[in-house]
Amino acid sequence: PFTADVLVTPGTQLAVDVRRAVFAGIVARGRIVQSAAGPFAGALQFAGQGLTGNVRLANQGGYQRADVAARAYGAKIPGMVDFTIGRAIVDASAVLYPKAPEVIADVQIADMRYGEVVLSAARAKVNYVGGKGTAQALATGSSGVPFRLAMNAKLSPDNYLVALKGQANGIDFRTANPARIQATQGVYRLSPTRIDFGQGTAAGAARLAGSYGRGLNAQARLDKLDLSVLSALMPNLGIGGTATGSLDFAQANSTAVPTANVRATVSNFTRTGIAAVSDAVDIVFAGTLNADGGTGRALVRRGPTVVGRMVANLRPLGAGASWSERLMAAPLSGGIRYNGPSAVLFSLAALPNQQLSGPIAIGADFSGRVQAPRLNGIVRADALTYDNEVYGTRLSQMAINARFNNDRLELTQLRAHAGNGSVQAQGSVGLAADSGFPIDLRATLDNAQLAK
Repeated sequence: PFTADVLVTPGTQLAVDVRRAVFAGIVARGRIVQSAAGPFAGALQFAGQGLTGNVRLANQGGYQRADVAARAYGAKIPGMVDFTIGRAIVDASAVLYPKAPEVIADVQIADMRYGEVVLSAARAKVNYVGGKGTAQALATGSSGVPFRLAMNAKLSPDNYLVALKGQANGIDFRTANPARIQATQGVYRLSPTRIDFGQGTAAGAARLAGSYGRGLNAQARLDKLDLSVLSALMPNLGIGGTATGSLDFAQANSTAVPTANVRATVSNFTRTGIAAVSDAVDIVFAGTLNADGGTGRALVRRGPTVVGRMVANLRPLGAGASWSERLMAAPLSGGIRYNGPSAVLFSLAALPNQQLSGPIAIGADFSGRVQAPRLNGIVRADALTYDNEVYGTRLSQMAINARFNNDRLELTQLRAHAGNGSVQAQGSVGLAADSGFPIDLRATLDNAQLAK
């Protein structure tokens, strides 16, 4: 909520008396007056919710100057997201020169929480004077995974050099060379930049380049990237292998259909669970997207043997609506044939602390549209094991007999051992977004142990 008792006095010198203004439980008071040269002068004080401080305005050579001094002790900021600050010190000043502002700031934070993000300790300093300067930042905390990040930047009006170094969930990363960002006529261009993972390039590297302003362009290259680094983003995912590939993306504007090309090879892909590691496979994927539609092809090998193939086509794109809506409504064709480790397909769901192991066979042909697909095929398995490490669930000797029937997966039978008991289920799972993915499952439990 916001309330204010403010008196504005117009005239040759505009004056604003803030008798009392309240926003999110923070009360502000003060007076500012416009000087003859134009900039405002005066001060505002604020306090509440654990925050105290002041903002002072002044005329510096005909230009607006602002100085901010703020402190936080056990602050709690009301809002939709839980936002608390254990301690914070902010000292900053800015002068609004027409060609480039002058900014000098020092911000220190400890024990800050914003939703799932926790900053245990952080400090940032900026010194930008005369159109050039530097910035440094250091932060430790967690956002699903623990992280530590250090940043140094050299700044100028049309050229930025940024060096990063840090660690996320125990995975080291660093820019091999400072990232260079150049601004020219409203276009920001990132020169080719390499990010190394692990000690040196022990866990592989990624190379990035692109531009933003007149459309969006991005290029990415993966050089033997160890997939375990994904645990820095999604802990307990448990996947392994090395990825080499490329992504080229271009979009003229936000409404245009992008052009994209993806090529990726994953060697020795595995999924590690609480009790076992899945059989290693090699995966090759190629995909394209353009104004005519999209295509995707994948091949899975276990040793010299091909255990899976997938082809999917989305074309042609219809007219009107956004490009993503047109893609979802485009005619779908293709199919999948797979007879190999279930862990490979289960990994696509990216569910941490959950594993599915054992062989599975899937054969299906695609038609319809993505938002209302039509599939025809079967799913068979007779020795699967499902583990949920959070609840201690283990379903073993799982047998599945199912068939794809247009926009539904009909589960004829599922049976599995659960501790000293058993689980049996049947029903259907909807595959159409247009129908809201309806689910109709009926399960029979016989002394089943589903959690520990």
